[in-house]
Amino acid sequence: MSRSSFAFVDHVVLEKIAKSKNKKKPIKIWCRDSKIPKEAVGYTFSIHNGEGFFNLQVTEDHIGFRFGEFASTRKIGVHGKAGTH
Repeated sequence: MSRSSFAFVDHVVLEKIAKSKNKKKPIKIWCRDSKIPKEAVGYTFSIHNGEGFFNLQVTEDHIGFRFGEFASTRKIGVHGKAGTH
């Protein structure tokens, strides 16, 4: 069975793009699994990563990827100095 070529784009993202008049003002989104549509080129998005928001300026290279690929949910682990406990 072949993979589906269906690209999921959340309708809320498309509505927010249509309503936005200023391309520089970030559009807040929580839908990380949505694909980036070609209508989003030039807009700035604030993608929620579970703790805060990560800003992304969309270019033509981002089309077809998912929003979640650009907002990491992982923290870099840092250990304390030895003997400070």
